[in-house]
Amino acid sequence: GLMPAEVQPIYEKTLSFKLRVMIEQMPGSQFIVVDRFTIADIVACYILKLGVMSELIEWSQVSDYLLPLTERPAAQRAHFFDSLAKFMN
Repeated sequence: GLMPAEVQPIYEKTLSFKLRVMIEQMPGSQFIVVDRFTIADIVACYILKLGVMSELIEWSQVSDYLLPLTERPAAQRAHFFDSLAKFMN
């Protein structure tokens, strides 16, 4: 996993709660700030990507927001979302 096994039980409940709150506040398939891509979207993508990879959240919970961002040329060039391929079902 992304966390050392000895600390995962300590932080899993807190992280799950915070991710759930974040998901509830996500704009769906639009950007976080008005109608354009900003650093807020980059930060959110990274947090949500880690949440999916650590299996604290499901891809289906964030796919409406993340899927359009996976298609951005810069994200593809950087292979930013490659690690999510196995979760994107």
